[in-house]
Amino acid sequence: FRQITGGCFKDFLAPYGLAVDAREGLFTSPSLYVVDFDLEALYRFTGLKSALFSPSCSRVMDSWNGGSERFRDPRGVGVFPGQDLSDDALIVGSDAKKTASGNNRVSAFRWTGFGYDSAPLPANFQFFPEAYPFDVAFDTNGDLYVSYPEAHALAGPAY
Repeated sequence: FRQITGGCFKDFLAPYGLAVDAREGLFTSPSLYVVDFDLEALYRFTGLKSALFSPSCSRVMDSWNGGSERFRDPRGVGVFPGQDLSDDALIVGSDAKKTASGNNRVSAFRWTGFGYDSAPLPANFQFFPEAYPFDVAFDTNGDLYVSYPEAHALAGPAY
């Protein structure tokens, strides 16, 4: 049994949410995403299938859009697999920073090659207003679901 106690030269303090981009192909291998509540960061690990080596931290993110956006108490992370490369994956995180629209915040981003930039949430997702999101998950169709424990509610696609 292998343990991951931190990533990118930092020990975890409070790893809350995790998700796996399990797509495998010629140019892809599974990646593990972990958000740490106290470090206010998202970590990406690669090499999950290696029999010889422990997974390695390949990226850490505490801000996106050139540093203009930052996590505040991140809680959950979900990933919808990319098209051709793992870097194409849509990553969605939840945290406690409120946006002007009342979204206590569910944010989507993609790796650009130089950093993470905002990406649109799935078009049919409807967030639960005025409540802190906790965990996030995708189904096989790319529909996003978010739990809101304080509101005793789940949010998902609006059909």
